[in-house]
Amino acid sequence: MFRNWIRKHKTALLVSAGAAGVGYFCYKCIKAHYTSVQEREAQISFLQQAELRAESQLQSHFQTVQRISDMSALPTVVPHLKTQLLDQTDLSGLTAKLFQGKDSPHMLSGEEKLELWETLKILSFSRGFSSMCSLTLMVLLVRVQFNVLARHVYIDTARDISIVGPGEQGQGLSTRFQQNYLAFAEFLPHEGLGLLIRDIKGAVEEVVGVKTLREPCTLGDLGQIFASIEKCLLRNQTTWTHYMLPQDMKLSKDLLLKSLGVDDVQYEAEELFSFENDERMRGILEETKAILDSKEFEEILALSLAVVIEQFTMEFDELYQEWKTSSIPLAKLIPHVARLAESFLDHPDENRFVQTLIKLPQLQSFCAMVYAAGQHQMG
Repeated sequence: MFRNWIRKHKTALLVSAGAAGVGYFCYKCIKAHYTSVQEREAQISFLQQAELRAESQLQSHFQTVQRISDMSALPTVVPHLKTQLLDQTDLSGLTAKLFQGKDSPHMLSGEEKLELWETLKILSFSRGFSSMCSLTLMVLLVRVQFNVLARHVYIDTARDISIVGPGEQGQGLSTRFQQNYLAFAEFLPHEGLGLLIRDIKGAVEEVVGVKTLREPCTLGDLGQIFASIEKCLLRNQTTWTHYMLPQDMKLSKDLLLKSLGVDDVQYEAEELFSFENDERMRGILEETKAILDSKEFEEILALSLAVVIEQFTMEFDELYQEWKTSSIPLAKLIPHVARLAESFLDHPDENRFVQTLIKLPQLQSFCAMVYAAGQHQMG
């Protein structure tokens, strides 16, 4: 009876058996595929986690670099900038003569007094705008240097680990090499600043020289004066780089010693000036110059200067409120412009102008771009 039932349902049984076999086969295939997918997903997850860790380490390293730049480098070079600026725009001789003329009217003629005031006007506005411009350039230069150097150190460290293994000595940039590269920041306050003041003075003579001492000046007019000086400066020069880096890419021995804080004896003993990697140094300096000459740097500098000019101008708001007037004769603003230039270059840690500048989101983005610019070279 059972055999008859089998013969009767033979076709259905074969189909069922075939379907079961196919089903089992499909089950095995699906299981294998699922297992393979799980393994691939686990592998992808591992790679993603590794990538996230690497990105986190890079971000942490980047933020550390910015803090070191702001907390160690700027406090070292900004005081030099202030000293040199005050020396090269010295007003003491002019103010002394004017005070003498005030106490003893017979000592100076009306024409001589007017000439002294005109000279004081040009020099005071030159000092004021030079403080704004040089501080902005210094902040950006130091940030560029530290991010270029940090990128090279990071890449070299990664390569050394991959080649010689962790804990072993690699061929990365030596501490001496790094110090020598960062010493180039001293060029701006000690040599580039003189060129900058000369060019700014020419722009000031063109913009402010035509204005009379009695000319009424609103807060908006004052801001427009500084903006016009910037436009005139840009029109008369083609690059900012020659204020920040020597044209021959060589730093004088005196500036190197000043930056490193050593004397000639130490210099000779430690052979600080003999770069073991001259070609590498020139390469990094050329890279730095390319960044300073770039369109991106020009844009962030223009934005930064606009912020700094606005801050500098708004410092006069209290003066206008004290006078209870919307306009003040230009002559009355001259001593305030000169004095503000000094406080503008105070110690970076206590300097609200510097703090505002380094917190600009656009500057952070620019620095991130500089830092990441060569990461592809690791491949």
